[in-house]
Amino acid sequence: MAAESQKIRDIVRSLREFEADFLNAHPLLDHRDAIASLVFVFSLSGAIALAVAYLQGLVHPALAVVGVALLVSNLHELEHDLIHLIYFPRRPWVQHLMFFGIWMSKQSLNPWARKYLHIQHHRHSGQTIDVEERLLGIGLRPLPLRLFLAFMPTAVILINAQIRRDAPHFFPPGGKHRWLRQFARLVDYVFLVWPPLWIGLAIAGLPLAQDVLVISVLPHLLRHGCIALMSSYSHYYGDIEDGDVLRQNQSLRHWALWPFQLFCWNFGATHVLHHFYVAQPFYLRTILANRGLTFLAARGTRFNDFGIVARANRFNAEKAST
Repeated sequence: MAAESQKIRDIVRSLREFEADFLNAHPLLDHRDAIASLVFVFSLSGAIALAVAYLQGLVHPALAVVGVALLVSNLHELEHDLIHLIYFPRRPWVQHLMFFGIWMSKQSLNPWARKYLHIQHHRHSGQTIDVEERLLGIGLRPLPLRLFLAFMPTAVILINAQIRRDAPHFFPPGGKHRWLRQFARLVDYVFLVWPPLWIGLAIAGLPLAQDVLVISVLPHLLRHGCIALMSSYSHYYGDIEDGDVLRQNQSLRHWALWPFQLFCWNFGATHVLHHFYVAQPFYLRTILANRGLTFLAARGTRFNDFGIVARANRFNAEKAST
């Protein structure tokens, strides 16, 4: 155990050194708050501009769907880094402002609840109380169900009860402002039913529904499906020890996965780096991925373990049937 702890410390130290060397050569990329602000403004305004261009007949629907999904994927990465206080650590009001804009753009679980679940994910990755990943389907064997959960987030209602039974104390706690909590919960429920509602209205022939699908629903489902699959299949679950960072993740780096990786900043390949070095901005992790992943490969990290699908995320094949 001591040897593994030392191995983890060596990995973290090396990843930090890689970053320090890079920033010494490229100091502009160390202006994190400024970069976060640029990403936020560019992505939010770009998505709005693309939606307006589509509504005016200037952009093909397919381009609008793909473009909005790509831009909102930037906001997802920004949200994740804000959760870890990487940007504006001394200006929480800026964090909350960005959280709100990202929440409205992603049309998903509110960032304040997500923050609680994500911190618990890092503390208990791969355990039954890892609610964040279980909401994406980790540990479930049927591939059709996994795909349904990924590309139709509303399907979480099929598994929510079981997760609550397994982890009753690992959902976001209350807080001081009850009315804000209730408002956030109400909006979350609206976003939960948003995709099937507008899909149904489009099938029924409502003219407005097609536009809502193009600029809102389909980009959301495309982006969510890609990151949900890359995330849930890059994590191991069910037969790893609590806190075992060396076995929590693999790196999905196969060329065939690029259509998915494109909409989530190469998440499947690089997320393992984040579990070792949490405080690294997403753009630096992406730039330094080759060096970091080469380093991890030499220290036993798994790559492209596609057997994880049949094993329902189990690390060991002999325990996959349990």
